[in-house]
Amino acid sequence: WWFRWAAVVTLVLGLLIIGVTENYMQDFMSETSTYGLPHNSAIFVGMIFGITMAANVWMVIWKNQKIVLANAANVLAGGEANPDAPAAGRRAVLASRQNMVFSLSMLFYMVGASHFFGPLYDGQDAGKAWTFVIISLVIGAILELNCLGKLGGTATTNKLLWPYENHKNAMYASVALWVVLYILGEIFLKA
Repeated sequence: WWFRWAAVVTLVLGLLIIGVTENYMQDFMSETSTYGLPHNSAIFVGMIFGITMAANVWMVIWKNQKIVLANAANVLAGGEANPDAPAAGRRAVLASRQNMVFSLSMLFYMVGASHFFGPLYDGQDAGKAWTFVIISLVIGAILELNCLGKLGGTATTNKLLWPYENHKNAMYASVALWVVLYILGEIFLKA
């Protein structure tokens, strides 16, 4: 159960940090305040990835794991197997590995934004910062829709699901996503 509650604690603490930071939402991505635009846009992308990961844990992984666990308990008790259990297990695995894909970029942007998007990046205009955010979120949305089976289904024959077929592929995809987003950050966020 720890991973579900860790997702909640992380989400709540992130929202609290936003709430206690002076003028955070007032200055966030404002045309009138160019100071901190790269930092704010990087943190925003990390926040959206983190929120998506928490949603995956609670609305996809846990929901489907309950089906798999109930099936296992039923079979151990001598009952018949639930025919929906394999598909539920597959959906849980795909969402879990998508969380792995998002995790490196989320960590980089949430933790590293103040370190990697400092004075060299200040003075950027809001248009470029929003372009970075929109492109990053479109990439994230495509990946999320893919793991949910909205782009070709969840069958093992769907070649679009290669990042989720094993842990190694998920780690490679995580690094690839981070590299793509880092390059986008260099293009759109550097002054």
